[in-house]
Amino acid sequence: LTREGSAEHCMILSIYARNMKMINLSEKLLAAGVNWQEIMERFVEDEEFYESCLRLFMEDNTLARLQEALRQENFADAFAYAHTLKGVSSNLGLTCFSSAVRELLEALRNKNYTNLEVQYKSVLDEREKLIAIMNN
Repeated sequence: LTREGSAEHCMILSIYARNMKMINLSEKLLAAGVNWQEIMERFVEDEEFYESCLRLFMEDNTLARLQEALRQENFADAFAYAHTLKGVSSNLGLTCFSSAVRELLEALRNKNYTNLEVQYKSVLDEREKLIAIMNN
């Protein structure tokens, strides 16, 4: 068994979701580990609204700002951007993405800057998995 949100769990779910021939985005996200029932309660059963929020999140430039802040070693701004990403992705039920961001956020919170590049890469990898799921 794998822990929900763990790297192994997220990898298994994303492979499964990408390879499924599904009718709509909600089925893909459900297969990728999104707790659809919880999300629909949060979004008052409005799947269209949720999908529009998800697409806006994916188009948002906060991740690019995070990358630039990390490149400039502006760790205060990087923390703020990571915190925003964690909050929004958690509200959207994107468990795997949120978990990757949480690891980066905790490193920034603890001023442990030694693995930021690897942790940021994990965030990018999770974003790419979401893009693949949304585009299939």
